[in-house]
Amino acid sequence: MTDTASAKAVPELPAEVVSYIEQVRPEHRALFDRLHQLVLASFGGDEVVLSYKMPAYLGPKDRVSLSDGPKGVSISTRVPEPVADFHARQPQFKVGKVSVLFRPDQELPADDVTALVRQATGAA
Repeated sequence: MTDTASAKAVPELPAEVVSYIEQVRPEHRALFDRLHQLVLASFGGDEVVLSYKMPAYLGPKDRVSLSDGPKGVSISTRVPEPVADFHARQPQFKVGKVSVLFRPDQELPADDVTALVRQATGAA
């Protein structure tokens, strides 16, 4: 994390977001926490809310969401371009139209995750 990112205020998480995070599968918790921190550091995490039963990180122009699933943790966007750009750089990750699945056994490409989040939230 850069000095700029670490100096940004971390938003206070609503109780329902904290509850979601506490229920993340133990085998995915370290991955979820790392992605959570990367998302917050990517644009300052203006606000975090529970939307569609998962944490949504509201950026300057749009949002990304994190969700815990049976195979790992997904980042979801509301537009396909950031996911397509990420997949072009990191083809080993399974993607959907607007989501990327990160499995606990995969190396997390922090710089490309940051680029994905910044592009998807309009912070780029």
